[in-house]
Amino acid sequence: MDGMKSGFFLNFYQKIRNNLKSEEIQAFTESNSNQERFNFAYRVSHVHDRLKIHRHERGSPLQPDKDEIFFYKDLKCAMEMKKVGNKFFQNQQWMEALNFYNKSYIMMPKENSTDISIIFANRSAVLYHTQQYDAALKEIERAVDENYPKDLMYKLKERKARCLLAKKNHVEALKAFQEDVKALDDSSLPHEKKMKLERDAQIMIKLMQKNLEIEAKTKKSLKTFQVKEAKKDKKEVVDRFICDAVSFEYTESEGRFAKAGKDIKLGTYLVQEKPHVACLLQIYSQTHCQTCFKRTNVPITCPNCADVIFCSEKCRDEALKTFHQFDFDFIGSLVYHNLQFTQFNAHEISELQYKGKGDVGTSTFIGGGLYPTVAFFNHSCDPGVVRYFNGNVIMVRALKHIPAGEVVAENYGPIFTQVAREERQAQLMKQYHFKCLCKPCLENWPMFREMDDNILRFRCDGHNRTCKNVLLVPLDVNEFMIKCIECGESTNIMKGLKALQDTDMIFKAATRLLEAGDTKNSLGKFVENLDLMDQSLVPPFRSYHLTQQGIRRCIIEFGNKTFL
Repeated sequence: MDGMKSGFFLNFYQKIRNNLKSEEIQAFTESNSNQERFNFAYRVSHVHDRLKIHRHERGSPLQPDKDEIFFYKDLKCAMEMKKVGNKFFQNQQWMEALNFYNKSYIMMPKENSTDISIIFANRSAVLYHTQQYDAALKEIERAVDENYPKDLMYKLKERKARCLLAKKNHVEALKAFQEDVKALDDSSLPHEKKMKLERDAQIMIKLMQKNLEIEAKTKKSLKTFQVKEAKKDKKEVVDRFICDAVSFEYTESEGRFAKAGKDIKLGTYLVQEKPHVACLLQIYSQTHCQTCFKRTNVPITCPNCADVIFCSEKCRDEALKTFHQFDFDFIGSLVYHNLQFTQFNAHEISELQYKGKGDVGTSTFIGGGLYPTVAFFNHSCDPGVVRYFNGNVIMVRALKHIPAGEVVAENYGPIFTQVAREERQAQLMKQYHFKCLCKPCLENWPMFREMDDNILRFRCDGHNRTCKNVLLVPLDVNEFMIKCIECGESTNIMKGLKALQDTDMIFKAATRLLEAGDTKNSLGKFVENLDLMDQSLVPPFRSYHLTQQGIRRCIIEFGNKTFL
């Protein structure tokens, strides 16, 4: 707690600490295990009340203007919420309908299989109307698996056919329409209504049979000229990936740290890692998958509780086999154990949240996790990497070119462009107990607002570019051959001056692409810009760090994000 200035944990600790008696503190310090410590804290009324663990204290789940969190299965409430969802559906308020269908499903007891299947069917209808055809087909499949009523099955078959038709999967759509005709035999509809629906389905079947015959003839005539489309590579999701350019070393002064075993190009994927352990904030327990932390608007619920949701049956089953099967005391002791070293090793798991068109997005903390490999990366006030998250999987990419032999560093909080050296070092010493000796600290690099745009920083070309000296040149210089006071050789700065003109145009083009939502091409332009600067110029200077900021912004766009 000593390193924290503010925040939930510090405020929570201070309020609890101020309400504890001296004998309670003594009893806690004499506990012999993490489970004993957790059980003690749980029994203290101040802790219990602050955490609001009592489930019955939650508000009514039927208030449509509030985002309530439910902790129990309740058939009556579930059916009421389904009715609210139906009203929204009738008024074509699709997302409101889906929201209440989700709430109904989360609270529905697992014994009510038929009701659950109807909710799945209702969700499929919403998804069909919002043109989310793949998701709609998945809900139809779930409804069938949950024993959807036989007399209503014709609705699902017809919706399935319409979804497949919209996806231009005509062969499977034809089969679905044929299944729809058979399903009508089991319906309890009046004879006249049933005949009308059957005629409509038969018309679609005949039309599709003719279309398929025409398609078959067209394909046959073009067969000679057809070229098979290359299969797109899918990036495999692995528990851990480490780039072969990254090595790990150890010294007494720095401990374990990451180092470039060979030159690393800007943008290179360095690490992809699932967390050793992770915890989702409770406020997101009804919007994000409890297993992988991905946001989902069509959740799968736990069959036994309404505390959490999942994005798929796979994530649900994994949770039920692992962390979601244990009792509260056991989980509490594990949490306590891991909290004891999270200050130094944990990473905040974030999500970019957009509030509307034109919003640049806010990086929002949704949970925390421990990543053993990334924990080895040391700090620099000028980090060489940027990290983002896909669900709770951490992705680390190079933010600049890192020569072989250099430390591959991330950032623990303070950046040199925003925080003065004395404040950075004091913060790192207080929270992490080390004095930062990164390049910006050793050379006391200026903050962004203090950088002088009238001084250009050129790379010395002496001794085949092995000279490390930086040539400081006034912007209004009249000479183009600048002599280095270190190696004695001269450098032609014309190339660098031309690069400055080009980089300005490239930066503007990259910014326009980013504002237009073309993240991929924007990233390409920003990378091109930094490459051009690196050829002749040496940071720190404003254009360089603005370009790096553009690269960072593009890269984190590939991670978790949502539009509120």
